[in-house]
Amino acid sequence: MGPQNETEINQFLRSNGLPKLSQKNKIILNHKITQQEIEGAIKRMKQGKAPGPDGLSAKYYKVLEEYLAPVLCDVMKNILQGGKIPDSWKEAHITLIPKADSDKLNIKNYRLISLLNNDCKIFAEIMANRLNKYLKNSIHTDQAGFLPNRQLKDNVRHIINIIKYLEKKNEIPVVLIFIDAEKAFDNVSWQFLLKCMETARIEGCQASA
Repeated sequence: MGPQNETEINQFLRSNGLPKLSQKNKIILNHKITQQEIEGAIKRMKQGKAPGPDGLSAKYYKVLEEYLAPVLCDVMKNILQGGKIPDSWKEAHITLIPKADSDKLNIKNYRLISLLNNDCKIFAEIMANRLNKYLKNSIHTDQAGFLPNRQLKDNVRHIINIIKYLEKKNEIPVVLIFIDAEKAFDNVSWQFLLKCMETARIEGCQASA
């Protein structure tokens, strides 16, 4: 969890700094969404998943892609130009899923899943794909997961290398600590995250003409 008040957040960001989003990257992130991007996102949708509140499944989008893609393209272009996000994109069906082989009577052994409408997920995927091109060059390589071509097994390899090195340099005192942040997402400071985005010049980017 980051600093909790605006003064602390500003001091932390000033002392630690963040990579700034260049004007070129801003243009890339905010370029008008193309029909090809939407069609690509629809093709990548996995069938068989539960739909969101509107009940429209991935198969619905795949079968009617020819008719839906142009309409979605107009809606998403309008959003990047400052238009209103559809209210239906703010809706979700939320349910609890128990962890495998766990005590079902303990609430800690359940995780939440939110079922969003697929048109919202298409837009989110397009923007995430654009943002990934920027993030992979801005986030330190120590961050092994959640980015293209980075996997958790990379950290396993690092640990093995460290252990092998220390076997030869056993005079070096060292401790390896493995930390699991319980319910980390629930404890995120949204004020801190939004301020980080603002500092990186991501917040408030306007669509290019």
